[in-house]
Amino acid sequence: MKMIKRFIISGALLVCACSEKPHPPMPGQSNTLTPLDTARAAAPPATFAPPPPTAIPAAKPLGDGFSDGFDRAELGPDWNNTGGPVYRLEGGKLTFAMAHNHPLWLNRALPRDVRVDFDCAGLSPEGDLKVELFGDGAKYENDDDVRQDVQYTSSGYIFIFGGWHNQLSTLVRQMEHAWQYDKRVPRRSDVHVEPGRSYHWTLTRKGAHLEWLLDGKLFLAADDPAPLEGPGHDRFAFEGWESPASCDNLKIVPLR
Repeated sequence: MKMIKRFIISGALLVCACSEKPHPPMPGQSNTLTPLDTARAAAPPATFAPPPPTAIPAAKPLGDGFSDGFDRAELGPDWNNTGGPVYRLEGGKLTFAMAHNHPLWLNRALPRDVRVDFDCAGLSPEGDLKVELFGDGAKYENDDDVRQDVQYTSSGYIFIFGGWHNQLSTLVRQMEHAWQYDKRVPRRSDVHVEPGRSYHWTLTRKGAHLEWLLDGKLFLAADDPAPLEGPGHDRFAFEGWESPASCDNLKIVPLR
């Protein structure tokens, strides 16, 4: 943790643990990039079209917690699969590639204060591991926007490890490319996904504080005084862009 700064995302004031070092524009989804030498560059107009209305499956309460070791043949009713055959269970693990922002949503309603643990490995030098927390349980990027490489806005917080060809990791609120428009968005470029290595992720939120640990060490953190919560912001999802990934040992527990 090199410096604490304040920044604004989607109208909410956040305090983040992030590096001050500027990053050059990067190739990759999306193609529309804004140089980071502008302290607060204006975001581009929202040109994406929202996906068709999707019914949000009724979620079971989290209760004392939820766990999934993926030791079966089919995903089953605990999951809302917006990516179809992209998500498979192989060898007791969840595997996927070419997900194109079609999340695999867990049908459990999360409380505001929660801890999420799982293991995840990137299976190519591209890295690009990603999950969503406190989303709506249904949203995905429509196929036209995928073909046009439009910048996608999610419904929750996005945790990206080794994105943009394994060059940058970030924690954003809804707007995946927020780091391009504001230097103060939490991000780091000193750690890269090692292909085939399984990392243990721990994501927590207590009150306004979001924290992301990798293998037990603080990776990124932020405070959101207007946190996403309640119906429409109470689901967890695995997701990705194109890179292959393998995840296992999901455990979610409420924090009290």
